[in-house]
Amino acid sequence: DLTDDREALSDSRMNNSIASANFSEVKYPATPKTCATPRPTTTPKVEPTVARKLDLAKFPSIYQHGRGASQLEQVYMQFVSENMTITKPLSIDDLLARMGKFGAERLTLMLELLSSRGFLRSFSKSGRQVFVCNAASIDAGEDDLDMSS
Repeated sequence: DLTDDREALSDSRMNNSIASANFSEVKYPATPKTCATPRPTTTPKVEPTVARKLDLAKFPSIYQHGRGASQLEQVYMQFVSENMTITKPLSIDDLLARMGKFGAERLTLMLELLSSRGFLRSFSKSGRQVFVCNAASIDAGEDDLDMSS
């Protein structure tokens, strides 16, 4: 009789371990509490960087109206998309490929002019000087340089 009880108990334990083994095979989605390294399900949205609006009043009078203003705007727009977001940096060679009719000297002059007024900034990338548009700031009137004379 004692042997029967031991066998029944052993069978009961075996059934319980089998039952628990079956439950452990059920896959539940991991929660942040149990997951060692939570992975984002979506890529965080990166807001595009807005460029400064070109203010021709900050430039010498030859670049405030007419052909000079048009050329300066054309050069600046190479660094800005249609919705005024900043595009990738460009070298003088990149600009010459796009705007060869301007010539290297005129492009260099306009790039330096745009840089000196804070609309572009330059840096070295792989041994080449490249230019990129500066972002718009909250206090867009930070430039105290008066070019009206």
